[in-house]
Amino acid sequence: MAGGLNPWGAVLGRWAAQIWGLAVHLVAGVLGRVALAPLVLPAPAWAVLRTSRTLALGAAGLALALALVRTVWPAGRAGGRALTVVGRAVAGGLWMLLLPQVPAALLAVNNALVAALRPEGGLPAAVSAPTAVLTPALTLLLGIASAALAGYLAVFYAARAVEVVLLGALGPWMVLWWWAGGRADGVGRWARELVAAVFVQSAHALLLRLLVLLWQAPGTAGSRPLFTAGVLWAMTQAPSLLRRSLGLGPGGTLPRW
Repeated sequence: MAGGLNPWGAVLGRWAAQIWGLAVHLVAGVLGRVALAPLVLPAPAWAVLRTSRTLALGAAGLALALALVRTVWPAGRAGGRALTVVGRAVAGGLWMLLLPQVPAALLAVNNALVAALRPEGGLPAAVSAPTAVLTPALTLLLGIASAALAGYLAVFYAARAVEVVLLGALGPWMVLWWWAGGRADGVGRWARELVAAVFVQSAHALLLRLLVLLWQAPGTAGSRPLFTAGVLWAMTQAPSLLRRSLGLGPGGTLPRW
């Protein structure tokens, strides 16, 4: 009976080696290009940020004109609230002028951290097939899981780039909402969302550096599929953990600001 199973074991071993090679290719070829690459806002993104600021400033200008009319026209005064609106308008206008630079400044800090955490030489394009420490079936399943997680993370980074631009464009409108009497914690939440969206890449770069160290550590060749799947799974959890650490969502650890 054992001899009859050997051919199937050999086939399963070849499949496991092929899927493991695909998983390493996706990690090095896909994540190496997105998770370890700097995100620089292209010209269309800057156009979106500047257009959003211009529209928000236009709306703020109309509201400021109305507030000034209410201030100097006795019949339109509302217990000094117009003066408060004017004061907020000055502060809000200054913030709006600076806001398009905020995403770029955060990305510059994040890109520097990613460059510092990037493994020397980048991610290896090929990692030797595991030895017989893990069974071929388990190696096959871990390879499939790693390939799927790497693909998911690639899609995540495409969505993250859009999210950073949209959050940057939303900034002037959050300031306008605060100026109109909204709660200040709305602006704070927007700022934390932007920080989480930008700096999740730094957390991912740290995890990928850990993965390379595990790949290169002596005596760990047979456990590489297990390490790879575990680190990639941790990368999928990093965004929610970072958001909770910033007080976003249930279980947040920071006070609202």
